[in-house]
Amino acid sequence: MKKLSNKYAPILKGSIEGDRRFILIFTLCLVISILNGYFFNWLNQYFDLEVNYDNLSQLNPATQVLAILIGAPIFETIFFQYLPIKLVQYYSKNRVIAIAVSACLFAAIHFYNPVYVMMTFIGGIILAFLYLYAEKVKKSPFWTTALLHALYNLYGYLFVD
Repeated sequence: MKKLSNKYAPILKGSIEGDRRFILIFTLCLVISILNGYFFNWLNQYFDLEVNYDNLSQLNPATQVLAILIGAPIFETIFFQYLPIKLVQYYSKNRVIAIAVSACLFAAIHFYNPVYVMMTFIGGIILAFLYLYAEKVKKSPFWTTALLHALYNLYGYLFVD
């Protein structure tokens, strides 16, 4: 096997370190999202607030899983991360504004109760941050964000009441 010359070593090392950092940030975003969900679920129980999932509960289990793991992450990534962020980037390069607009829109469509809106606002911040980070490091921001959303939904579906 032919050995790579030393002139390629810094490129490969930087790429591997960049991938490790990307995986670390992705994992931290997922963990923070899950902790955010637990905290606000606790608040929902503390204040005895209802979360109305009637539309989803009317679907059969297979359709629920498809909606939770594929439909919602893809649809919501298009309309609440990709499009708002691209629109803000067109008019301004301010990442904070892009994150805020995206998070506000994401929270607005999850209006089951005020506590749930706060939870999804923070979740929207996390998703928008990850989108912009993945875009910066050229790691498929759309699919990275949709994957995080799908994994979060899967965790909630399997482990949260």
